[in-house]
Amino acid sequence: MGMSDDNIPGTAAMNRLLRPAFAALLATSFLAAVAGCQTEGNGSSASAAKPAKKPADLVTTRDIAGPNCSAGIVADLPAPGDHTLRIITNSYATDRLNEQAFARALLARRDGKPLGTLGQLAAPGGALRCRTFRDPSTGGGIPPYTAPYVCLILRHPDGSLSRLLWESAYNGYMGAKNPPFPVGQWAALDLLNGIYWPQTDATNFNLGAGFQPLAKFVAGHTITRKDGVVSPLYGPETPIVAIGIGSGSGLPGHLLAYVDDFEIKFAGGMGYLATFDP
Repeated sequence: MGMSDDNIPGTAAMNRLLRPAFAALLATSFLAAVAGCQTEGNGSSASAAKPAKKPADLVTTRDIAGPNCSAGIVADLPAPGDHTLRIITNSYATDRLNEQAFARALLARRDGKPLGTLGQLAAPGGALRCRTFRDPSTGGGIPPYTAPYVCLILRHPDGSLSRLLWESAYNGYMGAKNPPFPVGQWAALDLLNGIYWPQTDATNFNLGAGFQPLAKFVAGHTITRKDGVVSPLYGPETPIVAIGIGSGSGLPGHLLAYVDDFEIKFAGGMGYLATFDP
């Protein structure tokens, strides 16, 4: 698909790659198409019958990929012939020190317009869900809670971008009292009702009060770090310009995982279902 690996030297450099990748996504030449559908009225459900195919309204590109890492559409296991988004991350000890082992794909509208707003997503009628398969070949001492993350990529009035991240570690799969993330089977994830944390190009806010449900961020919740840096301010009109799906820093081993039937719906009926099929 004309994709090439990038060397990601650190967190700040990794995050700065989002802007050129997103700009390329909005250009007229796309790296790959995601077969999906835009729905009107009541939308569609990932658990219901898939709607009839029509020209894709969403596209995907590989945003970032460190050494031996990849994010792309394949017709591969766990369901041969069924196209899925595959995430491969090799994050060994030496890679973790340089934070080079990242892979992330972007989903966005073909016409470059926002998918919807944060308020429309969090309101009644909104939905954000997908199915994820963590391959049994995943190994190297990887934590039992590990799975691909999902991030909402949001645009601010000054044109800057930030992210709200959903990670399995903070959504009921980390700790001795919680179950491990399912392995060797498809897991249906309700991402809308999960816990998120904010990230900018230079700063992570994954601490204490940074972990909140989407409704809290819609209401204007911010976090101030000990160094005085304040997290981005969100509101109901903050546009969601893309969805990121990936994996990266914090993995002490190899992750092979798949994502399929990614659905996002907004209050009022607008919605998208990415099946990754041609």
